[in-house]
Amino acid sequence: MLRPNILVPTDLSMLSMSVLPLARRLGQTTAISVIVPGDPALSEKEENRRRAGAFRALTAELRGHRAREVVPRIAIGDPAERIASLAKRSDIDLIVMTSHGRTGLRRALLGSVAERTLQLTARPMLICRGATGAESLNKARPVRALVAVDPTEGGRGLIHAAIPWLRRLGAVVDIVAVVPASDLRAIRVARRELDECLLEIPGEMRGQVKILKGTARTVLNEVANRSHLLVIGHHLRRGVDRLKHGSLTHAVMRRAHATLAIGAYSDA
Repeated sequence: MLRPNILVPTDLSMLSMSVLPLARRLGQTTAISVIVPGDPALSEKEENRRRAGAFRALTAELRGHRAREVVPRIAIGDPAERIASLAKRSDIDLIVMTSHGRTGLRRALLGSVAERTLQLTARPMLICRGATGAESLNKARPVRALVAVDPTEGGRGLIHAAIPWLRRLGAVVDIVAVVPASDLRAIRVARRELDECLLEIPGEMRGQVKILKGTARTVLNEVANRSHLLVIGHHLRRGVDRLKHGSLTHAVMRRAHATLAIGAYSDA
């Protein structure tokens, strides 16, 4: 992979800017700040003044973080929609952002934007839970990554898509599959799938391989925060299907320190 293009959405808070060191380590970084549309009665001149003010604030913030090489972008509209649109138009390889980590309105807004962006984009997303999630992932040597494989979907595509990012992070990769406790056939299928997944991981990056018994939601919620990074695939779906399949990804990533979410199971 050539030096990839990374997109960092920010509301200029310290929390949202905390992923900058990690993003800059991973590739050429663009920071986007999305401002809500102004009053429809505003003139074009006044709207341009708002945009210029937002641009100055973003560039000042980047200078304060000694990140002059980061490309600043301003967009107007719904944050999740603008982030997904820019990621598609600009050939972004990875979106890196924070979610949660605080209480109250800030937590709700950041969490909502991250989860809605995940629903709208096919681009991989690296979502860090608070500043501590980003900092621990950036400083860990080695990074311990846990890949959650769904045996019914196949995990090789997920691992293949994740490996370039995990290599850049210097990760040791553990693989886990969750199966019903009493389903012997599911256990056999999971064992075969994990053996095949292991072949996708370079030898020096291989960690542990485990089959855990129980329900996926319960087990993954228990193990999500035991590694520096959780890697999980998600369905790019809409409506009832999205609620049914996407809710597990969203629930688990709320507990993980950091989540690399990849649309590996796309049927859109």
